[in-house]
Amino acid sequence: MKTVVIVDDDSNSVELNSIYSHKVIGECVIVEFYSAKKALEYINSNDIDILITDHDMPEITGDYLSHIAKKRNKKTKTILISSNAYLKINHSFDLQLLKPLHFEDFKRELLILLSI
Repeated sequence: MKTVVIVDDDSNSVELNSIYSHKVIGECVIVEFYSAKKALEYINSNDIDILITDHDMPEITGDYLSHIAKKRNKKTKTILISSNAYLKINHSFDLQLLKPLHFEDFKRELLILLSI
């Protein structure tokens, strides 16, 4: 069973990403965080399959979380979902999507990512 970690300081985004993930992946373990710092603690001590994160958060950036997740397990798939269309991110993410997130876009891109 896949483990999906969802991180965003916006609770609505976390809830939406959780619902979408369940719809696309099916049975999986979803761990939700509203604090990037708490997510980092979890990532440092647990194996995860997918990280879905915002970038701009108060404590730690999503870019840093992605870097740590991939350092711990290079097979971890990382997805950035951000409202900042001009965000220049290094290539630490496997997939980048723009908010507002639409289910069909999320589904299409996640299925492609999981098939790689």
